[in-house]
Amino acid sequence: MEMDAQEVEKFGAQTQEALETVFSFVPALVLKSALLLEIPDIIARQGPNASLSVQEIAARLPTKNPHLDNLSRILRYLSTKGVFIQSRGENPSSMVHMAMLETQEALMARWHHVHECVLQGGHALRKAHGKDEYACAMDDPHLNSVINDYMAADTMTSIEQILKHYNGFQELKSVVDLGGSKREPHWGK
Repeated sequence: MEMDAQEVEKFGAQTQEALETVFSFVPALVLKSALLLEIPDIIARQGPNASLSVQEIAARLPTKNPHLDNLSRILRYLSTKGVFIQSRGENPSSMVHMAMLETQEALMARWHHVHECVLQGGHALRKAHGKDEYACAMDDPHLNSVINDYMAADTMTSIEQILKHYNGFQELKSVVDLGGSKREPHWGK
């Protein structure tokens, strides 16, 4: 059976959609690679509107022989996605912490179990690791640190917005932060 032009076009569109869905994880993991290499920080340290070549960025990486082709691929890919990241140290409300959290291997594993949750109920992370988020964090100091960094950054962003739009705190002399796993200085600002 031969397909007519409209069927061929529809099949092509469906194939394209399927491929985009299959590879939809790529932007997050390429971004994670750039963050782990501290590429946004390297660029930001050069000042506003800095422009560095692949070789200049490579010279600032913590290795003697960085693979320039792979670095170039990361930079090209992220530029096609329009990704711009501010330095971690200068912008607590940047997306760095969320990207780092959501691309942790322990958390990425849950996505391999979503279908089981549809068929059987339950939580994908528990199916992947046999425990919930808190137990995973307790057993993995690095994951715990990444979660804490994200929560602190998210709290800063939330507090900034609350204080910007709500005046109910102006008369207070002190506020006690009762939540979280570590004391954050954001309330004193």
